[in-house]
Amino acid sequence: MSQEFVVLHRTGPERFILPGEPGCTSSHANAGVFSFMTCLRHIVIANLDEAAAIAAQANGPNDQILRGEQAYTLILEIICGLHSPLVGETEVYGQFKNAVSNYSIPATPWGTLIAKTFKTLFEDAKKIRDQHLKDLGSQSYGSVLRREVKGLKSVHILGAGHLVQEILPWINKEGISVVIHCRNPEKALEQLGALASEVKVVGLSQTSEDRLSLTEADVLVIAAPVSSSWIRSWVPAEAKPRMIADLRADSETDALVEFSRVLQLGEFMTRLSQNQTLILERKGAALSAVARAASDRARTVEYRPFGWEDVCA
Repeated sequence: MSQEFVVLHRTGPERFILPGEPGCTSSHANAGVFSFMTCLRHIVIANLDEAAAIAAQANGPNDQILRGEQAYTLILEIICGLHSPLVGETEVYGQFKNAVSNYSIPATPWGTLIAKTFKTLFEDAKKIRDQHLKDLGSQSYGSVLRREVKGLKSVHILGAGHLVQEILPWINKEGISVVIHCRNPEKALEQLGALASEVKVVGLSQTSEDRLSLTEADVLVIAAPVSSSWIRSWVPAEAKPRMIADLRADSETDALVEFSRVLQLGEFMTRLSQNQTLILERKGAALSAVARAASDRARTVEYRPFGWEDVCA
């Protein structure tokens, strides 16, 4: 693995300022920097020159700068879901894959290096996932929710963020009618991508027929940061869902006590923790496999008699 391969990693909501953006000390525009951001972290992959322009920002307790084998190890661990709250989850892998597909690889030696690195990362991630991270039981909110809605006809969801995108495929496996209520239906449809064809997306008007359709909901999923008082005012009095799945972070301290059955976030986490012994064993094996893969890639040397440029000829 080339020492030209540099990763800058920041956890939390703040992102690095990239070359070409206001505030960056680089005197030239972005020349092939790859940027990947999730709700938990921002990752920048760059060559030495571009990384140097960003490195001055990486001075906080949540920042890392890694090169070569260590950089490869970190990226592989992340896309295998080994840094995620739900071990082995696939959402971060999908996000990384989408970011790579939208990245314009430069026709330079650096572009050749990063394209090859992406290829090996996907190969290693697939192998490690297949060998160590399959069949971990209930490891996502969607898998828990799927058990709860089985046999029911209608699920209504408040919110349209990443969490909703994660649980939708699980619900759709049951052939259930799904309605998503959100502030910006147009933006939600764009974010949902292919999933949009399988659901109905509506706004949050207090007087619309879309709100009144909640009276037909068997299950209401709360996946948006709103207060219990807001939810009470929004749900029609006639609505009698069999269950509310309350995925708000404050679902226990700001509880929905008026409904007959509420499955709070804490209950979801309790169910997910039941497989912790198996999960920890598999995670340890996966981390060891990542280390071996990164070491193997670091020892791989390709002989190119005409230099890097010959692969672009």
